[in-house]
Amino acid sequence: KEGSKLAVLGPLAFARDDLISDYGNGKWRRQNACWNGPPENASQSSDFCIPTVAAALATAHARSGGTTTSAPGCDVDSNSTAGQAAALALADAADEVILVLGFGHDQAREGKDPLDTTLPGRQGLFAEAVMALGKPTTVVLIGGGALAIDDQLNAKPGPGAVVQAF
Repeated sequence: KEGSKLAVLGPLAFARDDLISDYGNGKWRRQNACWNGPPENASQSSDFCIPTVAAALATAHARSGGTTTSAPGCDVDSNSTAGQAAALALADAADEVILVLGFGHDQAREGKDPLDTTLPGRQGLFAEAVMALGKPTTVVLIGGGALAIDDQLNAKPGPGAVVQAF
């Protein structure tokens, strides 16, 4: 709505390649991903035509007069806390938060199964820290398989909605 502030957070909010199916033609998934781009940019090895979740939500939110901020908050699969404080500050200043979490192709893909189905790295802890701020939060899960988010669902307050995006 007009004047609302949205924070789009999470490492997969900025993913492009991880949004492409494993089942592309040719050399893995990027083959033909952006085949219909402008001739000067068309490439079978580029993902330029795929908007990030953060960019797509910012564009949609701007149409209704809102502002959007975004930050990864953590890496997909590491124990680094770099960037978490800045992301939490964005969440605290927002009216609503969308967390984009899950597996990238480095964690799970055809022929590579994860050792467990919990969120990799610090994503789960980051999600819990964001939800502890008490802002209305939607969790978007990216990945081609099951993700166990029991701890995040049981957090108080927990997410208002969970969307599984394959």
